[in-house]
Amino acid sequence: MADTRGNTVSTFSTREVADLLGRSPEQVRRLARSEFIQPDRGPHGRFVFSFQDVSLLRTVVRLAEAQIPPRRIRVALNELRRQVPGEQPLSAIAIVAAGDEVIARDDRSVWNPESGQTHFDFMTAPLESDRPTLEIVPRSDAAEPIAEEHGAEEWYQRGCGVEDTAVAEAEAAFRQALALAPTHRAAHLALGYLLHQSGRLDEAVLHYRLAADAGPVDGLAAFNLGVALEDLGCPAEAMRAYRRAVDADPELADAHYNLGRLSEEAGERAAAFEHLRTYKRLMESGGGSS
Repeated sequence: MADTRGNTVSTFSTREVADLLGRSPEQVRRLARSEFIQPDRGPHGRFVFSFQDVSLLRTVVRLAEAQIPPRRIRVALNELRRQVPGEQPLSAIAIVAAGDEVIARDDRSVWNPESGQTHFDFMTAPLESDRPTLEIVPRSDAAEPIAEEHGAEEWYQRGCGVEDTAVAEAEAAFRQALALAPTHRAAHLALGYLLHQSGRLDEAVLHYRLAADAGPVDGLAAFNLGVALEDLGCPAEAMRAYRRAVDADPELADAHYNLGRLSEEAGERAAAFEHLRTYKRLMESGGGSS
């Protein structure tokens, strides 16, 4: 990753990409020849991959694992290249499989790149993407409620019990928990998640921040804060949140991946590669958040 003068190089070799993606070098070469990406060529005609190439290859692998045919993946990526502004890299767009459809999402809209059709039904729905928020797991060691019907913990548990079927009721329960216990970390985190999924990003950021700072830094809350800040278009603040997340919980694989992506965009290429390498190690060991 450095030249003979010690300068950081912004490209990856075939072997480095194979190591990051968990594929063989020959599989990476096949993908590079299949027009999913257009990597440059280095000395002796060898492929050299940018960070954007690596990010797109990761997307291609995930779409293939979701049983999207290679021809349709290629069509979707080619159409996206025509549809997005020239200065915006495809790696900045979430590209996911939703059933048998390829869906693209940026900070303005959600659409099918093959048809160009906007998907209003996905505008506020959670999508699995390269920036996933992490869902809340109710605590199993919940304390006894302070009062039989109105204890903060009881309201929190009530919200957890209905958040998949009655979102408005769950939101009201989490808010009631916080009215009784303003520093209830789990309630802030759960409410932030509901707000985030419904597109109320400013308020989600507030509750994620309160959850992260309620005592020792909480890695999950800091990670979700970073995702919300990215969705708000604040990458520098998002990076600070992701750094807090990995400092608090070095096993958060997705936080390392997002830090790698944002570090590359910020020109911090050595840091980007280190975070990607950590992401790869965590995924291979079965840890992390993906």
